Amino acid sequence: MSLDVPAHAYLDRVGDRWKCEKGFRQQGETCVLIEIPVGGYLRGSGIEWECNRGLRRDGNACVPVEAPVNGYLRHSGDDWDCDRSYEKRGGACVAFSLPANAHLTTSGNDWDCDSGYRRSRGACATSDQ
Repeated sequence: MSLDVPAHAYLDRVGDRWKCEKGFRQQGETCVLIEIPVGGYLRGSGIEWECNRGLRRDGNACVPVEAPVNGYLRHSGDDWDCDRSYEKRGGACVAFSLPANAHLTTSGNDWDCDSGYRRSRGACATSDQ
């Protein structure tokens, strides 16, 4: 049995089928070049691409991630979060005010009531109310 190996392909270890080289993907009985957009790179597997840090995928392109005022680029680099005491609302970071008897959570993007109080309708009420 003879196997037709297309351009940019190689036989697998066993030799009974073929795989596309890194940077190409199988399309039917051929291997086609993976088009990498500006700001992108080939992932380790060699069959898919990702965008560089500070860019995010938008269809077949890499577009800048623009953090708003009081925002910052996430560690992943493909999205943004708000600074402490700000919350995401649409495409902005909006300051939130702490009600009486409340404190910021460790994340800094929400609040909890102090001991002896419970959250109720955007405020901190005593447990006996």
